[in-house]
Amino acid sequence: MPGRFRWLTLPLLTTLSAATTAQPSAAQSGDTLPRRLTVAAQTVPLRVGGLCEVRLAPAFAYIGGQRFVLQGVADAEQHFFVAADSSRTIHRAVWLQAEEILPDHAGGYDYSSDSSRTVSTLQWAVNLRSNRGDPRPGSDGAAMLGYLTARGYRFPRMGPRLRLVYLPEPRGRREVMIIYLEALEVAAPDTSLDGVLARAQAAIRVGACR
Repeated sequence: MPGRFRWLTLPLLTTLSAATTAQPSAAQSGDTLPRRLTVAAQTVPLRVGGLCEVRLAPAFAYIGGQRFVLQGVADAEQHFFVAADSSRTIHRAVWLQAEEILPDHAGGYDYSSDSSRTVSTLQWAVNLRSNRGDPRPGSDGAAMLGYLTARGYRFPRMGPRLRLVYLPEPRGRREVMIIYLEALEVAAPDTSLDGVLARAQAAIRVGACR
């Protein structure tokens, strides 16, 4: 299969209207596998390679998580944090995904086309993407959208999405992906990679193993 299994991850949502809803399909239904990660005190414990944990700022509420087989190729576990108003309109969101290619599938993840940044002594593949419309049905983005909208959350018009990926082994079969999402009104002052990354780093703390 070509590079990174790029079809596994999101085209991603950046123009969802406040009225957007999604009905989970069988291909994206959550919790078909028992979750491995237990989130406590805004912290997701990981211990994947040199990455021990990811911690969210207090402004983000933990909404929950789900684990499932993604398109028959990968084991994916998702966890979601949002900063939303009383109407459950999302202003900012963080979606963390721990993913591993299933044993009966060959290949590995490849993010060589992304930028590379060091965060907490770890190398991350970094990508900022503008509007690509709604996520493709059956994708991990659709699973995320279905989970949050099923719980009454609404997406206004969204700014660029930031994706950070940690690979414990180069072109390996495991990855930890963090997606940082902002409403356009939050992102508007600075939609550059450096601007969005700075806001993401203020919201997300990455803990390297010591």
